[in-house]
Amino acid sequence: THGTEAYAAEGQTSYTEGDSFRNTDIGGNVVAVGAVMADVFEAAGIPTLHCTDMFDRESYSDAYTLSSAAVRKYLAAHPSIRIVLDVHRDSIIRSDKTKIRPVTKVNGADTAQFMIVAGTDFKGANHPDWRDNLNFALKIQKELTGISDSLCRAVNLRGAGFNQQYVSGSLLLEIGSCGNSLTEAKRTAVWAAAAIADVVSAIPCGITPEDILT
Repeated sequence: THGTEAYAAEGQTSYTEGDSFRNTDIGGNVVAVGAVMADVFEAAGIPTLHCTDMFDRESYSDAYTLSSAAVRKYLAAHPSIRIVLDVHRDSIIRSDKTKIRPVTKVNGADTAQFMIVAGTDFKGANHPDWRDNLNFALKIQKELTGISDSLCRAVNLRGAGFNQQYVSGSLLLEIGSCGNSLTEAKRTAVWAAAAIADVVSAIPCGITPEDILT
């Protein structure tokens, strides 16, 4: 949905209010992170379609409407789709405009923290089967916690649907935040995608960042 969401420069540790952390370079924003996840799924034997459209490029306010239309188009063309993942990066900013870099060490490497956002029908969204998605989210969370107990932030249960009503395997994934580097986010993308593949196939794929990023 928000394909222009991007990351801090490599090695950047301080930020100014003018830093936007958005760009349209699909090699440097969350589209690149999605590409890494697609590579992991394919390596794990899960056929994957990766949408590279940036629905917030022209209108941020219309982004979810545009991505909803895209999801429905993909599902109509490929009815075998069972999982839809909306890849984002978070934006965590203190009141003094300081940007937060949620990072942990996994196998000795700096890795962005990960958060799943699960929609519900609490505020009237047309999402009656949201508990199925939440169940999926908790299984992924359990897999990742087995890798590192600091890799995941708590699952964020929200009142809105976030276009997750179309398939009972739809989640919004926050891969790091604006304070993380793209390298940190890509490491997280590998771990997250491998965990999702493990949940889907019930067979550990054993894929690590070294397998995909080197």
